[in-house]
Amino acid sequence: MLQVIEHAEGIRELRIAAPPVNALNPALIRALREAILAAPAEGAQALVLSGAPGMFSAGLDVPALLALTAEQMPPVWADFFGIFGALACSPIPVVAAISGHSPAGGAVMAVFCDYRVMAEGAFCIGLNEVQVGL
Repeated sequence: MLQVIEHAEGIRELRIAAPPVNALNPALIRALREAILAAPAEGAQALVLSGAPGMFSAGLDVPALLALTAEQMPPVWADFFGIFGALACSPIPVVAAISGHSPAGGAVMAVFCDYRVMAEGAFCIGLNEVQVGL
């Protein structure tokens, strides 16, 4: 679900590995938040967020969220928004290696990183909520 890859010079990669579209389900959301928060204390000098070739992240796993009860939703939202707070307040630089398509929550994660690099190709990034007037 979330692969942690240690690179040279203290660079830690957090690779989203939730095929087929790297949708963010509650467990992955929590794992991402915890990994981002823990990285500096564990000695990481920089973070790279990445996904599978062709798909960074399609954003929220809506079917998984619809299966939750009203009582289960608040901690998921706290973790989801906590990802963005952790990225914005990270004491180490964070790079989004946008490895492919990145709509919705995937685009928002990338925006909160310090730097973004996107794979070459016919990939889309953006907030599809804007297209439907949200």
